[in-house]
Amino acid sequence: MNNHDFCRLLLSETRRELTTKQRKQLVGSWSYRFSGMGDTADWHGPDDYYWHGNACCAYSARQQGINAWLDRDECP
Repeated sequence: MNNHDFCRLLLSETRRELTTKQRKQLVGSWSYRFSGMGDTADWHGPDDYYWHGNACCAYSARQQGINAWLDRDECP
């Protein structure tokens, strides 16, 4: 198991819970981890939704960003 297998597992579990409509909405979303800036990462989702926080890798940023997007009130 490499350093980010657990992060990938969490992301796959999060994606497993998505509806078909939500999966289609996530097409084109992306994440970025800033090197040299600690554990800072961004995730850019549908409808200009943006998550910024601490993540050890891009997989973790995606998982946290998707969960934050799902938790917001106006999410379908």
